[in-house]
Amino acid sequence: MRGKNRFCVFLNIVDMRVYSENNGTRSADTLLRNMRSLVKTFFPDAQVSCENNESFCVITRDVSVEEKIDKIAKGVRLLGGITPVLLKAGIYLIPRDEDPPVSELLSYARIAESFIHYEDGVLFRYYDDELKQIISNREYIRKHLEEAIQNGELKVYYQPIIRTLNGCVIGYEALTRWEDPKLGFLSPKEFISAIEESRQISILDTYMIRKICKDLREGLDKGIQIQSVSFNLSRLDFHLSDVFAVVENAVKEFAIDRSYLNIEITEKILSESELIRLQIRRFTEAGYKVWVDDFGRGYSSLNTLKEFDFDKLKIDMNSAAFHTDQSGEIIIATVTAAKRLGIRTLAEGVETKEQFEFLRSIGCEEVQGYYISKPLPLDEVGPFLNPKGILPEEDADTDLFVEAGRTDISDKRPCSLLVLTGGRFKLLYMNRSCERLLAEVLGNEKSLDKKLNDAEDRFYHLIRNRISLCKERGGDDCFVLPIGSGTLVFRLRILSQNADKAILKIRLAKAELLDIDSGN
Repeated sequence: MRGKNRFCVFLNIVDMRVYSENNGTRSADTLLRNMRSLVKTFFPDAQVSCENNESFCVITRDVSVEEKIDKIAKGVRLLGGITPVLLKAGIYLIPRDEDPPVSELLSYARIAESFIHYEDGVLFRYYDDELKQIISNREYIRKHLEEAIQNGELKVYYQPIIRTLNGCVIGYEALTRWEDPKLGFLSPKEFISAIEESRQISILDTYMIRKICKDLREGLDKGIQIQSVSFNLSRLDFHLSDVFAVVENAVKEFAIDRSYLNIEITEKILSESELIRLQIRRFTEAGYKVWVDDFGRGYSSLNTLKEFDFDKLKIDMNSAAFHTDQSGEIIIATVTAAKRLGIRTLAEGVETKEQFEFLRSIGCEEVQGYYISKPLPLDEVGPFLNPKGILPEEDADTDLFVEAGRTDISDKRPCSLLVLTGGRFKLLYMNRSCERLLAEVLGNEKSLDKKLNDAEDRFYHLIRNRISLCKERGGDDCFVLPIGSGTLVFRLRILSQNADKAILKIRLAKAELLDIDSGN
């Protein structure tokens, strides 16, 4: 065995325990037997051992190891059937003329795999000098966490969340950044997993929660309009501390209303334990809003979400689940199903105008990401966004737009949303089929919102009379009106209203093509 390159490969299935719970132990055992056959097929001359119920160790001289891992991963994905099964691999190139114990080789390969276990789009990683440096940094991070907190090196940054209907800021997600005098600026990716492994995460999160409440209190004392802040809790927070008490104590210390705080939990911890489920219910029963973060990365279904009183579903646009040919349809289905369950939707990781416009067009209510703004210190958010015309949402408008956001606009029938305030209409949204139909009947005439606001246009008075009738009839009306060169059926629904504004949904169709007695 000496004198030639050899590789130790650690092959690990992501969340095998969850797969077993969802599909049964018999299916899980079958999957593992089939996976072993795959490994033996592609590494026929290798030393193969099963390490536990989700991983294998392979010692091989095969120089095409990367190609073989890719083929095994594709095979495993097919073995899972309708349940996605992901494979990750750590690789250690055994130094020539060395023959260390298999346990030592496996430890290196296992460490390499652990660094990519939940990283989307990465199949394998080598244990190399770069990884050794990362490990050294992680050890430094663990030793200096509490010192960094005391010295103010850990900062809370805030990333704005935007409502797609009005383009206003409705809140923020709080994220940690570490400015270390030795290692420089550290992102969460560089230190969160390190302190999770050392079970120090509750120290960081306790600091974060108190700092958020302190920032909110300072803003309130200055008379600044304050909006809610969300923050993520780790699964270990529920095991290492009474995290509910931590949040409650901070709220009381800084005299913050619970409505200013939103709790984010990742979907994969829903299946962790009954302890976590009970803790989540404590938050919702106390009046906190609980969001499901990173939806699309794990196995949870929308049916599972019905078991809890979740307020919001965060769709991770960077998830592998949303980088397929069918990703658009998957996102549409997710948003539509969430609306039917009464759960609001927020897309994170939005990086382009195309992504933003797509999400807006399907009724995803909120977005955050670098397209809007990177995370910033709280006092820098306003100066960054205000010149772009992105302003905080008025408190009086929140309930109005939340209720309007519940409507489903994902189908292809001509549809538009408008807000009526001070006697004038403003277009909030119009789908392409509505644009095409209006272009056909209006030609070069005014756009719909301009016709609605032109007091000299006959249409101006007709539509306002129908809105008055609509209010009298409980918020819905269906009528036929001539417009431009055609006659259209208008299905009008008042989605929400307050003393100053009303948001309306209008569906259109050619009068000769539609039975006007059918539903809205």
